[in-house]
Amino acid sequence: MAKFGWKSEDIEIENGVSKAEINKNLTPQGCQALSITESLEADIRDEWTTLTHNIERGTAASPALAQFKQRVMGLMATGMSEAWEIGAGEKRGRGAGEIEEALASQEDYLNKFIAELIESLGEAPDKDTMGGILMGNGARAVLYAGAAWALYNASKLFKAPPEALYEFRGPSDARTCQGCSEEAKKGPRPAKEIRLPGSLDCLGRCRHEIIRVK
Repeated sequence: MAKFGWKSEDIEIENGVSKAEINKNLTPQGCQALSITESLEADIRDEWTTLTHNIERGTAASPALAQFKQRVMGLMATGMSEAWEIGAGEKRGRGAGEIEEALASQEDYLNKFIAELIESLGEAPDKDTMGGILMGNGARAVLYAGAAWALYNASKLFKAPPEALYEFRGPSDARTCQGCSEEAKKGPRPAKEIRLPGSLDCLGRCRHEIIRVK
């Protein structure tokens, strides 16, 4: 399963670029937010493993998925709030509405995902087929961790001064999606003209950061 983000001490090579080198594109705050996102990703992966085991042991899909959703939403609420605080440089306070709105949006996506799974699992003829369905959707489940990274970047634009300019920075390699590549080439621009990481082709796997340059 692809990792969302990479820790700076990890020296593995991917597509010719060291993971440590990729993290050099991030600010210190970005490294903190990435660490939160990675932890959230690991927690969601653990919850997905628990869900898979429960269903394999005979727990009905609907209640098992309901428990999964409850636990994941709790994890996301914590992770997204922490990411916001790093980006905005303040506690929830004035940003509480934005955090709740982002959480509600993620819950809508999660509800649709779970509804699709319940339908697919209900039509599965045997446990092996059910296991295959769950294995095939694990990567999609982990993508929800990317919401913390997206909110971290969104918080940096919260009530941005009209004179402020921002850049969309990050790695440029074989994993960089076309949308991120195009955004990174545009140079400094006002907050209203910049796209958020997570809203482009790579979705929750985005490795780019919005940085204020003026």
